[in-house]
Amino acid sequence: MVVTVIIIILAGLIFVAVATGLRTAREATERQFVRNISTGVEQFKQAFKFYPPLVDDTTPLDTATKRILVQGDTGDGGLAALQYLQNPAQPRFSERSLPIFLAGVLGQEYDGVEGSGFLAPQPDGQFAKSGPRTDPFLDTSRDAERLARTGGDTIPAYRDRWNGAIRYYRWEPTKYPKGHPQFGETSSGNAPVLFGDPAGNAKLRDGGFAIVSAGRNQRIANSPPTADDNLDNIVELAQ
Repeated sequence: MVVTVIIIILAGLIFVAVATGLRTAREATERQFVRNISTGVEQFKQAFKFYPPLVDDTTPLDTATKRILVQGDTGDGGLAALQYLQNPAQPRFSERSLPIFLAGVLGQEYDGVEGSGFLAPQPDGQFAKSGPRTDPFLDTSRDAERLARTGGDTIPAYRDRWNGAIRYYRWEPTKYPKGHPQFGETSSGNAPVLFGDPAGNAKLRDGGFAIVSAGRNQRIANSPPTADDNLDNIVELAQ
């Protein structure tokens, strides 16, 4: 009887250890995938001198004009879009920007290339009408199973291993204006609160981006990173 109890206890301990090890390994794999996406965004920035715009997930495409619709853009040359990125009250994330600007999932009528890849993107979210083709910044064949549509979505999203859409966050700092003693310096980092306090973090204070998987609990809250909903988040900030 005692031997049976000991065996049951040992089996339970082994099961817990194995389950914990598998969970840790899966999360490590997911962190690497999120890191790969972040590297793709950095490569995009190096190639084109700006970060991918935030696509409007609700209505990403104007099918009549074949334009890509960008959050905050009102056609004023980008001023409204910049103010949008500086506004902490706005969500400032997209689930469709990554497939469009890193994988080139749109058709030729939008990005100039049929199939993967695209012509040179512009800061307003549109693509050049002619010129050299750019290869995807992410391996579309290797990551094909990660690109998935749900419901009536016309554009896929990159999905984590828990089938949640991976988010691309963007923000821009506010600078002190001319005439101010600290002209040109950052007055407010404007980073989303879920990434923590920007005061001691230059990545947040100076503007940039983040790639976020909701993690095992599949919840992301507009709250500090210590909030219960954000404890499982897998976050990769701009380098």
